[in-house]
Amino acid sequence: MIESKSLDSVAWQPTPLGGRSRMLRNVPELRLVNLLLACGEEVASHLAPVEVVFVVRNGRGTIVVDGTSQLVSKDSYLVCPRDRERSILADQGEDLDLLVIRCPNL
Repeated sequence: MIESKSLDSVAWQPTPLGGRSRMLRNVPELRLVNLLLACGEEVASHLAPVEVVFVVRNGRGTIVVDGTSQLVSKDSYLVCPRDRERSILADQGEDLDLLVIRCPNL
């Protein structure tokens, strides 16, 4: 079966680590989340037991992985290896809109 939806049809929810998100796909093989951080907002440092890919849809920010900062901006992506500390900070000047992909979804 093919699943198709408009992103705007999925409701935003606050996240416990910061920002707000909308769950686009949540199955054992894959978690796909659209994450939105307002200007200057941060996702607190945390670990994930799987590789995580961040795809920047819009805006600019910094993703910190094990203390190393990487600037990200629209149309870029960053691959974070499993079991690494990571945090995300939106730039002061604009919101940061990301797709967050976890595969598998542990």
